[in-house]
Amino acid sequence: MKITEIKLDKSNSYLIFDDENRNALLVDTGLIDDRKVLMTKLFELLNIDNNQIKLQAVILTHGHARSSSNAKIICDTYKCPCYLSKDDLDILEGSTNRNIYTDDFKTKFKLNKIKNAYTSTFIDRPNYLFDMVSGDTFSKFGFSDVKVVNLSGHTRGSIGILVGKKDLLCGDTLINETKKIIRNPIYEEKAALHNALENIKDILPQKIYPLIGDTFNYDDYFKMEKIVVNKNNNKNKKKKK
Repeated sequence: MKITEIKLDKSNSYLIFDDENRNALLVDTGLIDDRKVLMTKLFELLNIDNNQIKLQAVILTHGHARSSSNAKIICDTYKCPCYLSKDDLDILEGSTNRNIYTDDFKTKFKLNKIKNAYTSTFIDRPNYLFDMVSGDTFSKFGFSDVKVVNLSGHTRGSIGILVGKKDLLCGDTLINETKKIIRNPIYEEKAALHNALENIKDILPQKIYPLIGDTFNYDDYFKMEKIVVNKNNNKNKKKKK
């Protein structure tokens, strides 16, 4: 299987492609402003060398606009279903008013603005929308090695997609911008987000594909996380003195 990144303005989509059965899955769909670029690049990838690849399904790592805004038009165009965790279905129905939190000092000043953007953005709900849970695979589309992983925390229904045993599409759980790998500073449930990071450690993927930022090796994230922990420990030691 091959994972191809579709670089959008402020996020990424990923096409998972099986060369043997000529089937594909699309993970995340970007914002409405990304629609033209996404549709053009997707068409090119699915029609490479005039040998058409069948898009079997769209998978959303969570319900926010950056993941789901173009799901309906893609599903309508390619006549395929869309999958989203049942815990995020209400976001697409426009009935959600969830509390969000942050521990990041700078983000705290923007929190109300971010929440208003989440609640005021209208997202077209795909006609054929199905829920999925951790442990589900997409074997009925020929992808038995593509598995849903629970990464709840950023939203209640955040999930990751494990391809084989070495590649993890982590959605909005981890971000890699400005050469700094961090967990998303915004979350709905802090304890769940901590568990999501522990789940990633248990999986030990070789490569991680985030919704925002560049693909990175898990070792790079682990080293950076270790540095942060050491810095915090040093601060604590100084305070004790």
